[in-house]
Amino acid sequence: MERSCPRCKKILTRNEFFFCLSCGYKLEDQLVYYPKEFFGTKETVLFVSQEVKTAKIPKKIKINKKNFLLVLITIIILPTAITLTFSFREFIFKPKAKTISTSITPKREYLNTIKVDLGMKSGDFFSDDIEFFVPFDATFYLEGNDFNKIINYTDLDNNKESIAAIISSDISGHFIVFGKNVQGTILYAGAFLLRDKDNFNLENLKLSDEWKKITVDNYLLIAPNQEILDEMLINKAKTQKSIYHNPKFSSMKSLLDKNGQLIFMYFGDQKVDDFMLLVYNYISDTKLTKVIDEIISNKFDKFVLKN
Repeated sequence: MERSCPRCKKILTRNEFFFCLSCGYKLEDQLVYYPKEFFGTKETVLFVSQEVKTAKIPKKIKINKKNFLLVLITIIILPTAITLTFSFREFIFKPKAKTISTSITPKREYLNTIKVDLGMKSGDFFSDDIEFFVPFDATFYLEGNDFNKIINYTDLDNNKESIAAIISSDISGHFIVFGKNVQGTILYAGAFLLRDKDNFNLENLKLSDEWKKITVDNYLLIAPNQEILDEMLINKAKTQKSIYHNPKFSSMKSLLDKNGQLIFMYFGDQKVDDFMLLVYNYISDTKLTKVIDEIISNKFDKFVLKN
């Protein structure tokens, strides 16, 4: 069927569906061309066209005071309320962080610390595992850090034949002396830190024949007989129990300061004040004598002398 534009009388082509491309005239329904490859059937196009024509345009919303309040509540107040609700729930149900205490541990007070300035060097006790030289059943334990100074307070310094006087020039300072009860008699032995082990000659150390001596590590060991010397060596090798394993020693040690001039512990059956009276036989200094008086009056079986 041939179509022509009612206005310009131009013959319409297949590409002119709804309008005349020459003059722009809108074609009547009977002149509209509906190719199936684009629009399907004519009824489909008419249905869509009718729907478009009858579609309602929303009415313009009038903003009055009531509507404004509704908008304000919806946009601002409601989201704020929801946010506050969730924040409140989080505050209530969220686990509270634990508060960590940073309290300072008070300084420990040790037992039987005697403050006295004897002019002796102070230092840490029990260094180099020196206590392992001492037998398990020792009667007393004495450790210090200034051997040469302490003998100045005794009569041993004036006795040129005493062991203290003989070894004093070779000793650095750190030492232990202990007593061991052998058949009712207390025998004394000790370990002394050498000043210069490499240049120390044990053979040049002239002691009476009954005294036994040997060097171990950096220490000079002196004992009244071979049996006690052997026991010291075995103890240090940790192949048998030394005083370190003695419960009484461990208990006393835990109560005393681990730093000072001298540390003393007594484990004997004899009363400690009776034992300390024997010490007077060797003390020549008045200041140290007063210290011994204090120890006896307080019946200290353990103490530390500290500057």
